[in-house]
Amino acid sequence: VKSEVKSEVKSEVKKEVKKEVKKDDEKDEEKEYENNEEHERWGKKDTEEHIKSLSDFQFQVINHAMKFPNVKRITYSTCSVHEIENELVVKRVLESHPEFVLENALPQFPFRGFTDKLKEGDKCIRSSPEKGKTIGFFVALFVRKNIN
Repeated sequence: VKSEVKSEVKSEVKKEVKKEVKKDDEKDEEKEYENNEEHERWGKKDTEEHIKSLSDFQFQVINHAMKFPNVKRITYSTCSVHEIENELVVKRVLESHPEFVLENALPQFPFRGFTDKLKEGDKCIRSSPEKGKTIGFFVALFVRKNIN
């Protein structure tokens, strides 16, 4: 009888502990969402660290593509509203590759890139849920300068 009671008590304690842990996890998730420290996009959490690693990877891909001498144009596009993945990647690329310039992408498109950190941001396209009723995207068009 003692072992049965002990077993039942252990079982009840485990259930209570699981409930408390679940409540704590839910509270933590609510705090993270309320504080806007991260949000979900396509089921993945976009933390600052994750977004930074994406922007570094995106820079490396464009950087690699620009090393091919026959490449004349590169279109860079993201499904992101984050400046670090958009204007700041373009800025890094232009600083690393002066042989490329930005060309005005779809001049008739109404929503343009930010110019506070990228002076030629108005040559880029930027859309967001607030403007353009999309999840957000960005487009930049790099063109190799004619070198004679």
